[in-house]
Amino acid sequence: MGSRLILCLLTGLLASCLQSPAEFLAERGTRPDQNERNSETLLEIYALQAGQGDATLLRGADGTTALIDAGPPFSGITHLLPQLRSLGVEELDWVLLSHYDADHLGGLLEILKGEDQEWDTTDDIPLRGPVWDRSGEPFDPTFWYKHYATVTEERGWRESVMVGQSLPLGPGVAVTIVLANGEYEDGSVIHLNPNEENSASIALLIEQGDFRYLTAGDLTGGGWSGNLETRDLETRLAEQVKLEVIEKEHVLDEA
Repeated sequence: MGSRLILCLLTGLLASCLQSPAEFLAERGTRPDQNERNSETLLEIYALQAGQGDATLLRGADGTTALIDAGPPFSGITHLLPQLRSLGVEELDWVLLSHYDADHLGGLLEILKGEDQEWDTTDDIPLRGPVWDRSGEPFDPTFWYKHYATVTEERGWRESVMVGQSLPLGPGVAVTIVLANGEYEDGSVIHLNPNEENSASIALLIEQGDFRYLTAGDLTGGGWSGNLETRDLETRLAEQVKLEVIEKEHVLDEA
């Protein structure tokens, strides 16, 4: 059979009207068992409900599971861990944190510690591979970043990504780091100021057949964010990964 894709959006805006991920898929008969997943080269992408933050689950055809970002502090135990359990996730093969803001990394250690919030107990979510991040230190390290860095370094989990690096997600899927710290895959660089945390976000391109999915943390596109004028890193990234920009016409209803 041809490639299939499940893309499930469970954002804060939709959380009140959608069922749990397990119910949502079971009702439609689209959640495969392991054998079906292997035979149909299924790629699953879940935009998890993480409160005021981001978290995305990837699952490849062979059952490889990866988490991109982990929501804000306290969301790991209250929001994300229950969703991962309902999706049958019992371990993670790797994690990637797009950047160091607390709304993207704050829930990670809570997820890995499991429901009892204690390390090395039976309800932990085992991590089989590394936690990849953008390398270096943030301009203004928060408590949550320091806690993350201490634990992941002590346990030997923390690794830095390299632009152009491929990450594993099972057969038929290409996962590539196409931007990090202002450095693009073609070698061009936008030099960032130390306080431009969002602009330093990692961009990850996921491809399966004709399907392409780009995720880039809080990458900036120019303009103002609060009292900070941001850099436009998005335009060059779109050109390099050959994303089609769709211009929408806003038509007023005269009725």
